[in-house]
Amino acid sequence: MQKLFEWIITPYALTLLFLVATAIANRKQKWPRRFAIVAVLIMYVGGHPQLNGNLAKFLEWQYFPQPIETIPAADVILPLGGGADLALWPNPHVQVNSHTNRYVYAALLYQAGKGERIIVSGRPNELEATTQVLQWMGVPEDAIVRGDPVQDTHGEALEIKQLQAELDFDSIILITSARHMPRAVATFAKQGVPVTPAPTAYATVDCSVTERCGTAVWDDWLLPDPRNFQAIAQTLREYAAWTYYWLRDWV
Repeated sequence: MQKLFEWIITPYALTLLFLVATAIANRKQKWPRRFAIVAVLIMYVGGHPQLNGNLAKFLEWQYFPQPIETIPAADVILPLGGGADLALWPNPHVQVNSHTNRYVYAALLYQAGKGERIIVSGRPNELEATTQVLQWMGVPEDAIVRGDPVQDTHGEALEIKQLQAELDFDSIILITSARHMPRAVATFAKQGVPVTPAPTAYATVDCSVTERCGTAVWDDWLLPDPRNFQAIAQTLREYAAWTYYWLRDWV
């Protein structure tokens, strides 16, 4: 009952309940009632973890991680941008998010001797922020190479292709979120830049091999969670990005 009470006082739950009430109140008005029912379905299904899990799994499980010791060494390690930004007052330091896993993984690979240099990419603020995060994790400044600012994965692929000619490197360990990895690999391949995928930040896990998975209870299956709205939005954006890249002939 505690979880039900905690759920029902959230803006998400209240909006869902008011939409249900709207559908009931407009049962004699066909189109307002239908719109309300559609909105209820979108909010309920979109907030349910199973939908995002299945959509994300199709993308994420195309590439699986390897133990660090089995990953072949490369000339450079490339964590794609998106995981850090410069501090905005009153934050006391660089701001990080879930994509910061990319930089943690890059630092671990560097410390394991899998690459002599780490190339950082992304928007202007990200370049400086990423450099700071990597230095916090023990990567020396002279091992970090900054590319020119870019706005997206396609721009990162173009930048790396140019850097290959300037810095004379061939092999690349590419690090990005598991959900983003298929598009990233295809984008780099389109530019003639082969990479060794090193995915991280899996949103979909296999509880049969993950000891820390919790046991599902009734509320996990019955009550939608507003946090899943953000997760499914990220997954749907990745599918939309695939479509856009395909239309632009970038993959």
